Amino acid sequence: MEPHFTVNPQFVVFGRSEWVRMSQQALPGTPSNFGDIDNYVVGYRWYPIMTSRAGFAFHNEYSWIRQRGTSPVTATDLTSNSLFFGFDFDF
Repeated sequence: MEPHFTVNPQFVVFGRSEWVRMSQQALPGTPSNFGDIDNYVVGYRWYPIMTSRAGFAFHNEYSWIRQRGTSPVTATDLTSNSLFFGFDFDF
């Protein structure tokens, strides 16, 4: 699911949610949610240059992801965060 909110034609805020669920486990007795993934992203795109022939955008986002029960040592959830700063060209 990825909703967008257009503040004005040059500024777009977005969020994204992704859920991956395991329907079956390989080994009997394994918890049913083992390996499930939850991912949430928020970000924005700002277009300082927009013409009918070309465009340029700053694209920034923050992501949080959790995978259930997959820590190799403690068998707890693995969680990580990331930041992305980039730019897009459109010709």
